[in-house]
Amino acid sequence: VLLVAEAHVLRALLLEKKFESDASLTDCYAKSSQLVLTYVKEGVVNAEMSGKGTGSPWMGSGGGSEVQWQLSGLVELGLLKLPVLYLKAGDVSKCIDHLRAILQKGELSLYRSVRQSAVRILARTLLRGTCDASYASPPDVENKSGRIRRSSLTGISRQSLSGTKEPPFNPRNVIEETLLVLLIEESMVHSGAALSLNPSQADAWKRTHVDAASVYDLFIIALGGREQYGVLAESYDRAMKFSFENVHVWIQFALSLISAEKYNQALSVLIQGHAVAPENPIILYQAAKLCINRLDKASEGIDFATKLIACGGDYASRGHLILGVALSKKAASLIVRSEVKALKNRAIESLEKAHNLDSSCILTLYHLSLQYADMGKISDALKWTRKALTLNPTDSNCLQLTTLLLSAQKQYTEALAVCDVAANEWPDDFGLCFVKAQLERVAIGSHKALRTSRVMLETWKAKYHEDVDEVRGSGLLDKVLWEKRELSQFELASLSGREPPRTSSPTQSSMALSSSRHDLAGDAQSVHISITPSVAKPRMAQAWSTQAEIWRLIAKCYLEMDKEKDAAMSLDEARLLDPLSPAGLCQNGFVWGG
Repeated sequence: VLLVAEAHVLRALLLEKKFESDASLTDCYAKSSQLVLTYVKEGVVNAEMSGKGTGSPWMGSGGGSEVQWQLSGLVELGLLKLPVLYLKAGDVSKCIDHLRAILQKGELSLYRSVRQSAVRILARTLLRGTCDASYASPPDVENKSGRIRRSSLTGISRQSLSGTKEPPFNPRNVIEETLLVLLIEESMVHSGAALSLNPSQADAWKRTHVDAASVYDLFIIALGGREQYGVLAESYDRAMKFSFENVHVWIQFALSLISAEKYNQALSVLIQGHAVAPENPIILYQAAKLCINRLDKASEGIDFATKLIACGGDYASRGHLILGVALSKKAASLIVRSEVKALKNRAIESLEKAHNLDSSCILTLYHLSLQYADMGKISDALKWTRKALTLNPTDSNCLQLTTLLLSAQKQYTEALAVCDVAANEWPDDFGLCFVKAQLERVAIGSHKALRTSRVMLETWKAKYHEDVDEVRGSGLLDKVLWEKRELSQFELASLSGREPPRTSSPTQSSMALSSSRHDLAGDAQSVHISITPSVAKPRMAQAWSTQAEIWRLIAKCYLEMDKEKDAAMSLDEARLLDPLSPAGLCQNGFVWGG
């Protein structure tokens, strides 16, 4: 059988040299693959029969489970060349079916290298060439008794591994199959990993590093889009036993922990990665950012930034930027005025060095302006923000800072004009909308600020309506938005007896993948993974706090218009949404105390 299969492959290679059509090549490789898969299937059946006491020519003379013959390079070439031709012809479904067939024929030692290559190709094909609309699950197959059963993608049933009578797991959608295939590939990498540090196995060690990095990069693509960073971090943790000298794996492990909000563990990983590669600027850069942005460790951030500057190169400007921000943060935690002033001056010097090294960095210009504003030098701060807006006129942070600086100089009309431009460019930025409403209160009047507040409520509902997982408040939001008039034209108390038409919230789509991951080396193990939709649920705690802040702004406007009852109702709504807010408690005191 194998000789005939090899003949088909040789014929395909000869046709390829004669520049024959891809259809002729595909036909030859398909015939060869069909013969080989039949051969392997019979070998698996005979091996199973021999394990029950029946003799088989596939088994060694000693009664072991190893097969005496090996697949030749020509046969393996035919099996793996066919999916490439299918992809070249644009027939992704036939490519996936062929690769599934390779995996479904069972596990034999002669077949391991082919299965590993097939798993690698299948994972990449599912990720890059398949979507939910075009995906088709593995088909049902008919067993010898004529009963229909679900096919097992892995070729290994749970009964053969654990002794239970559970049916083999069959994926239902593209993400389930992708993760299952990647878990199989990960198990293969683990089982074939070179763990010895013997110099004679240096090449095998390098191959293991390359295979591991490739697998986990695909895990990032599959799990990162669904924000399953915890599962991703666990996978990288398993890879550390044979990839502890691979700097790329250390960095990816730390980034997955940062994304999973495990910041202290991520810092520990980055410190270990720095010990492996002391001069790697990416590790120092990520560690410095982590200390400043997430852990509030300004001193450690200063140390990492100083080391980053010493590395030189393209990261020197970033090092000076991070050092300036870290010095500013450290100054904010001090009390002695002379020490605070010295650190702020050092921060400005570091930020100016960063600007000299990279004059097109908007972030550096923004922090320079912020630092001068913190020192009370409004004119100098405006100079730097204008430079930043010259480079990028739509940068939301610089527009908002420019608005605040202009308002600090009592230039409310100019500030409001800048804020209008920013709000039109970023309509869902609540920070800009709050600044705009406050400026309208001062420059125009409370009635204009109430109009902006209503727009903010509409934006909040449109942004978070589908993600609301609990009921908070008295329902005043729906009543206000149902009313067509402006907030200044009616009293909130008049809405207490009305009920707006109920709108059914869209069902939160979710899919759960409960998959079994088997250790192909022989140890049965089950792993359950919960996969959320690609659009992750936002942090509703922050969303509720934002809505409460909008109601407090509305209450402030009502107080200026001498509408104390409406202000009290707004504050009650804010209290129901965010009961522990110090700003809300303070504003409640003003209302009830007045």
